[in-house]
Amino acid sequence: LTTTLSKCPPEHRHWEWRYLSQQVNQWNQRTLFRVGRPIRRLLMTRDSSLAALQVTEDATEDASQIGDVQMHRFPSGQQISALPVQASTWGPLALHPDGDLLAAIPDTNQQSVQLWETGTGKLRRTFSHESPVVCLGFSPDGRLLAIGGSGARVICLEIATGTVSQAAPEAGDATALAFSPDGQRL
Repeated sequence: LTTTLSKCPPEHRHWEWRYLSQQVNQWNQRTLFRVGRPIRRLLMTRDSSLAALQVTEDATEDASQIGDVQMHRFPSGQQISALPVQASTWGPLALHPDGDLLAAIPDTNQQSVQLWETGTGKLRRTFSHESPVVCLGFSPDGRLLAIGGSGARVICLEIATGTVSQAAPEAGDATALAFSPDGQRL
């Protein structure tokens, strides 16, 4: 229907066209489920069965605002757990490919990474980094967590042991991380 509406020449777009266009847009932007608080960030598992929502208390644009993370089944919206992450809304979050873990930067110490169990809401472990953490990313197989910071080396940690498995040879300013689909390159 959107394609059909877009084919209508501008000189024929009167109130009827605008009304129909508005109705189509409202339908396309329907709410899948409500959480009752403003959502700052949304992360999905690769199979789209689980959603991690960072929520805040109000809808202001305060960048220093703190928010917890709610885990919901998708698309039903059923809440599974609420993680007391207390991550700042600007800090990075990463959801494990299978959805069982969430990596977050706590607001109290930006040089550490917390690993949360999404099903239970329990803190599994905390990793330290040599500088404030700017970006996070899980490998596609979920075995590694890459951590990048400002003026520091990018490191890859083994999730199971917490040990550094790989590290970039030089320090730099990492602002984003992504693994290749096969997990061989970062």
